[in-house]
Amino acid sequence: MRKMETLDDYVRSGRESQTLEFKSKDAISDSRILPRAVCAFLNAEGGEVIVGVEEVAGGLALGPISDSERARQTVRDRLLSSIEPTPPTSLVVEILEGSAGRGLRISVPRGDVVFALREKRGALSFVQRRQDRVVPMSWHEVQALLAAGGTDGGGRAASDDPEENIGRVLKEWRGNCFKKVPEFKTQGGLFVVARVLPDSAQPPEGWDRNLREWYEDPTAIGIRRSGVHFLHRESLPEPRRGGNGSRGSGGWDNGYKMAEYTKNAGLHLAHRLDFRMMNPERIPSAVSRVLHQLVLVELISSFTRVFGALWRTGGVSVDARAWIAAVITGTKDLRLPPYAHNTYGSLFDHHWQPPWEEDELGPFIASADLDELRTNPDRLAWRLLRALYLDFGYEEEMLPYFDSDLGRFRFE
Repeated sequence: MRKMETLDDYVRSGRESQTLEFKSKDAISDSRILPRAVCAFLNAEGGEVIVGVEEVAGGLALGPISDSERARQTVRDRLLSSIEPTPPTSLVVEILEGSAGRGLRISVPRGDVVFALREKRGALSFVQRRQDRVVPMSWHEVQALLAAGGTDGGGRAASDDPEENIGRVLKEWRGNCFKKVPEFKTQGGLFVVARVLPDSAQPPEGWDRNLREWYEDPTAIGIRRSGVHFLHRESLPEPRRGGNGSRGSGGWDNGYKMAEYTKNAGLHLAHRLDFRMMNPERIPSAVSRVLHQLVLVELISSFTRVFGALWRTGGVSVDARAWIAAVITGTKDLRLPPYAHNTYGSLFDHHWQPPWEEDELGPFIASADLDELRTNPDRLAWRLLRALYLDFGYEEEMLPYFDSDLGRFRFE
């Protein structure tokens, strides 16, 4: 059968099926519709979601989207941050031409694991494609699908799973911070790690020499000098070499912030939950433990900007991707401010979610291909922070400082 290449081809096909779903352009503005459709295909035979085709009386009609490239990026980001585990790299979002305008085609492979939708406050839900419908899966059906894969996690060895690997790196980094600075364990803190995986990926020559230059002038890589960030001069003393004296290993430690870089150009960051992270501009009545939005967002965005700059040049293995993971500890009874764009900042008290009930928030994991990391590392930070805000119960629009038109964070 000839592969359909235009919106018009799909309209002429006439109907949805086990492997084909149509969505109107309005689905792009809804945070749940497209992730739900894609997750259902991943848990079945795979398929295609076509955006820009509308159901009308008597059949289908073109309903093209505007600003197709921005729509493609929005959909791609939403899928990566709304589905667990991260969808495979063979999932492709591409622009389709049509006689009346453009649409999108989301080509979804059959998943080799069981995929779930990330809901508010950490909940997960499971759906599957059956004929031309998306239906919820019972827990017995989820177990049966796992059993059919012959593994307890989806048919991949732990050492080959980058999401599992970055999670292990995060756990080890947090444990090291607890041992070196006991206040991290008693007060809590933000812990972030980043890697390009697999580990066989080769970093650019001389990458470690650049760190010193960026420490002296962070504006060279788009980090504001006056900000509270990963390379803040007032926060970090002279870089030190790693204890083993090996080239490409070292970091900083001043008791409340720790930073470390590894021999394979990985980055680690830890920041205590002290007054620097708990000093918001506006606090709801009778609330004292509130996470500072600016510090949280700028720490993570500056972290990914440094990481992206490290890998901006040089050869790497073909299948390598950038991964970032983060967790915040000591979060029991902590509150996170929502944000209203085009206003003076934080929303009123009744818009706030209740205090977090657990001692940890996360872990959260996000990834990007290397081309995207090099050209716009803020996208990687946005995916991670978006997962955090969604987990807390907010909509993605309540994530502060992100300029959706530019696709970057802005702090001035």
